[in-house]
Amino acid sequence: MSKQKETLVTKKYAEALASQVAGDRARGQKIIEDLALIKETIAASDEFKNFLLRPGIKLEEKIKIVTELFADKIDILSLNTLKLLIKKRRTSIATEIHQAYQECFFRNEGIEKAHVYSAAAMDEASLSVVKQKLEKIFHKEVLLTNEVDEELLAGSKIKLSGKVIDSSLKSKINKMKQLIA
Repeated sequence: MSKQKETLVTKKYAEALASQVAGDRARGQKIIEDLALIKETIAASDEFKNFLLRPGIKLEEKIKIVTELFADKIDILSLNTLKLLIKKRRTSIATEIHQAYQECFFRNEGIEKAHVYSAAAMDEASLSVVKQKLEKIFHKEVLLTNEVDEELLAGSKIKLSGKVIDSSLKSKINKMKQLIA
């Protein structure tokens, strides 16, 4: 299967899963955690990954093993999605569904992910102020993460919805260099 088709199929499964939990934010967030666990489990074990992908192993055996492995750890909807992927011989996309589902869920719930890059780690109070301002500007709930980028020198850079708000010292120096040159 081509990468483009695989991405389209992944999005379809993610959208179907997200529609199943529409309006139930707690369950939707649990599904995100479940899919992360599935992704991590597959990534952590080449043996398990190869087991899922090997065509010579009966589907019933694969389903039995994943049920034993995950039944008491994940929501039944997550488990049924994994079983469906096995039945449809689409286990190759199992690790990509996590990201695609998270995007669908956030979109459906009106949540925007934002990343604040700063020269030093920001404290909770500062992050809270940034979060409140972004929510006011974008009229959406914002899920904010902070990452240190020492190249910024000072200030911050925010990425949200494909937009970049750059108030870093590095950016200001570069703008001054362009004006001088």
